[in-house]
Amino acid sequence: MDKPSAEAALPARQGFYWAKWRLKCAGTVDEDERPSDEWEVMHVVVNCIDEDDPEYLMVMVPGVAKWQPLDHFHWGHQVHREATP
Repeated sequence: MDKPSAEAALPARQGFYWAKWRLKCAGTVDEDERPSDEWEVMHVVVNCIDEDDPEYLMVMVPGVAKWQPLDHFHWGHQVHREATP
């Protein structure tokens, strides 16, 4: 899995994506600490049934209980599983 070299658009569907977390939302544990500036794989999940809801897709950050909004990240490409022989 190669880390991205450039930013991409916000994810439009659930899945795993490379991202840099840039802003923690209110209520996040240690919200005053600056997020890492490293590319990490994030899990984008469906949060509600209304696709027009701004929180339809949210981000599950590993080790963080509170889901985060998409616009709090710099996005890279989607991560796909490699086919096994």
